[in-house]
Amino acid sequence: TDTALCHKTVRDPPSISTPIWYSEALLGSDFSLSCTVCKYKHHRVQVSWSLAGTRLAQSSTLHTYQKHPDQYILRVRQASIKDMGNYSCSVENMEGKVADSKTITVDQ
Repeated sequence: TDTALCHKTVRDPPSISTPIWYSEALLGSDFSLSCTVCKYKHHRVQVSWSLAGTRLAQSSTLHTYQKHPDQYILRVRQASIKDMGNYSCSVENMEGKVADSKTITVDQ
């Protein structure tokens, strides 16, 4: 969903889009994933990231941040084999919860 085309009313649940569903990263390199949220302008949302169903927490190699009001980023530093898998971006507010996912392959 392009932010310019995002039209939500107060009762609409949020929706999310990710630019690509599959990506490759080189072993030892950094990579970032992006999640764009379409929501009613006055609604607050909670965004979380998970890998293979396990919620990710900030660490020395994982960093999450909000790039602008509708775009959320997960940055992985120094990718290793354990960083390979299916990543999900989940967005939740009082109107509902949605998730989108993408697969990352780490090549040597």
